[in-house]
Amino acid sequence: MPAFPGGAWRDYGTFFSDGDTMRHAHAVEAGDRLFLWCDGGPAVGRTAVFPTPFEVDVEGGTYVLVDDGPPEQWRYDFVADGR
Repeated sequence: MPAFPGGAWRDYGTFFSDGDTMRHAHAVEAGDRLFLWCDGGPAVGRTAVFPTPFEVDVEGGTYVLVDDGPPEQWRYDFVADGR
């Protein structure tokens, strides 16, 4: 699931395709707000400010940032505590 940078879309002349939709891709800059989908754990998604934290401790475990690919594809995976 995609992450959505906050604020206005910036045109850097690069495009990416998401199925049938063509969108403007842009570089993420310090201070940009992002919504990142969460896989598992107590939340469906989290907001973060770039640069995003690599780990976020929550009740019952930790969300770990999966930042493979463009920012639009970043997400948090939940890792449960081993207790």
